[in-house]
Amino acid sequence: MNKIPLTVVSLIVFVVSLLPMPYGFYFITRIVFAIICGYLAYKLFFLGNLLWLIGLGLVILYNPLIPIHLGEKTIWIVMNILSCGFIYCSESKLKDD
Repeated sequence: MNKIPLTVVSLIVFVVSLLPMPYGFYFITRIVFAIICGYLAYKLFFLGNLLWLIGLGLVILYNPLIPIHLGEKTIWIVMNILSCGFIYCSESKLKDD
């Protein structure tokens, strides 16, 4: 059974989040991105790669328990694009090591 790359999952969630959705969807989006970024930060930490610090920052940003409100949706779009970039770079790094 083939595993679906985290990059694909994050891109699907990101593209769907561009549509007008109810608040509950964005709450679930926070949970998905927090889990993915937390998992990658954990893996990168034990590899000794400093990208884990970016992952930790993204976990703090996306955490659903104490949400950080950035205001406009355009700011969130930029953050989601940067997060997808982090996820892609992290997965590439994990495949190399």
